[in-house]
Amino acid sequence: MLFKRVITAAIGIPVLIFIMLSNTLYQIPFLLFVITLNILGHREMIRMFRLKGIKVSTTYSVISGILLILLFYGKPGHIPSFAFSVCIVVYAVILLFRNEYKDFLAQTAFYTFALFYITFLSGHFIALKSAGNGSYYLFMMVLFIWLNDTFAYFSGALFGKKKLFIKASPKKSYAGLAGGMIFSFFSLFLSEIIVRHRINFPLAEKVLIAFLFGLIVTFSDLIESALKRSVGIKDSGTLIPGHGGILDRFDTWFVTLPLFYYYLKLTGRC
Repeated sequence: MLFKRVITAAIGIPVLIFIMLSNTLYQIPFLLFVITLNILGHREMIRMFRLKGIKVSTTYSVISGILLILLFYGKPGHIPSFAFSVCIVVYAVILLFRNEYKDFLAQTAFYTFALFYITFLSGHFIALKSAGNGSYYLFMMVLFIWLNDTFAYFSGALFGKKKLFIKASPKKSYAGLAGGMIFSFFSLFLSEIIVRHRINFPLAEKVLIAFLFGLIVTFSDLIESALKRSVGIKDSGTLIPGHGGILDRFDTWFVTLPLFYYYLKLTGRC
């Protein structure tokens, strides 16, 4: 398992770094990356829904997801939020015309969750990259997430006797949480050096970010683990060797990057 993780990382990380930092071709490579995440993510999520006996339209989920992602491109303002609401109403109307009343509430609720969790949140990846110095902030937080995940894993394996939420994720521990926070704190210095100090945070703010977003990374992973436990599966898919599916690998992105985008907005950095 560890060998597969290393090989996947050795191939995938350089490609992702190039896509994140590159602003060529009007950021279209990154846009296509986010669209691909959405297509594959919706397919995995709908598979999980079906294990609970709820049938949500894959076609409508994927198409509406792609259209919503495209609306994040550029500086759309409140358009994505409005479009998100429209997509839900349209899906409900489609169910009415199909006379699908038995699971009307469940289908609508599950579709809404998938569209929000996968599409609306990942649309903020594009919003973050499009902001001032956005490519550098995006790279910084992805490096933060990677080091947090990696050292939380090793710290937990070595010292993790006391568990966090054993029913949701048996391997998550307080030692892993602390180890992830410590190394993600140092990742902020590393990312500043890599991008030649085009972005920087005071020391006190680095401590705040490491603590706050260290918690967010951990709990975003726990949320996805709880989703999988609720349908009785270990991994959301098998696409990425050593990691599982798209939702397994990018679960922390879906929650952390949008919240970091709003943190930057609130602090006036973008």
